[in-house]
Amino acid sequence: MNRTRKYIINKSEAESYSPPRHIGTINYRMSGKGGLPSQNLEVLIGELKKGSEAQYHYHKKSEQVIFVLQGECEVEFQDGTREKASVDDLIHFPVNMGHRIVVLSDEFKALVIYSPHLTDDDMIPID
Repeated sequence: MNRTRKYIINKSEAESYSPPRHIGTINYRMSGKGGLPSQNLEVLIGELKKGSEAQYHYHKKSEQVIFVLQGECEVEFQDGTREKASVDDLIHFPVNMGHRIVVLSDEFKALVIYSPHLTDDDMIPID
């Protein structure tokens, strides 16, 4: 979709995609590749339904934070920690920290930020 503004983007203008190793996920690229130009970070809106999940993986180059806008999820970290996150919680995944997320609520929406940009070779599966 073509944008008419240079420094502002609406979700309806953003590129949407379903990331690898994510079940039932639609991401909207707000900045970074497919969104507003950005040199050092990528900002997404992620939308998931109940039972959707981000399968176990890690990022070898990018830190990731998730700010929960709507709903609840369970987060499993590589060190065995399991925690629930809900509206207004911020989840942080350092570089190389394995993680997985399962949506518990009917609807889940989050602001997702990667720094630097997430690249195609930066989502490493953990089986």
